[in-house]
Amino acid sequence: MSKESAYTSTRQIPSTFTHFTLGPINFDFGGGKYDDATLYLKKKDVINLLYDPFNRDLDHNEDVYEELAINGCHTATCANVLNVVNETDRQKIYKDLNKVIKLNTGMFKKLIFQIYKGDGSGIKSTKTVQNNQKVDFYYQEIKAFYSDEKFRVTKVKSKFILIEII
Repeated sequence: MSKESAYTSTRQIPSTFTHFTLGPINFDFGGGKYDDATLYLKKKDVINLLYDPFNRDLDHNEDVYEELAINGCHTATCANVLNVVNETDRQKIYKDLNKVIKLNTGMFKKLIFQIYKGDGSGIKSTKTVQNNQKVDFYYQEIKAFYSDEKFRVTKVKSKFILIEII
């Protein structure tokens, strides 16, 4: 994945964490360098396994995968990541998250992507790594990847894509 995306990590609690019911164990793909969302979810009795290949060191990420292998997860989130990586990286993210779903068959309920559309022009920024694509762009890509009948893929509001296991 593009190392440039690491520079987009901001100190915030993505609205994914306030809009949806998560957990009791959530896998947070690309959760960034700050623990604010993890601490927020802890207050709601949700364990947040934050994995980020560019904002966390290898030991941290290996510990997260070890805990994931032992305890599993019920939900997964990927907030404001797809909009700062290229298509090849997005496909890798979809594959990685699909592995998480398969590892947790029976207990896994939903995967939520949050999209920041930037200016919505569809033209990649020359000053940042922002793709400036609207949610529909990613929705089509995700719907094609998660086309299996066991998935229900829906758009929620103007910035979320929800994948439910049915």
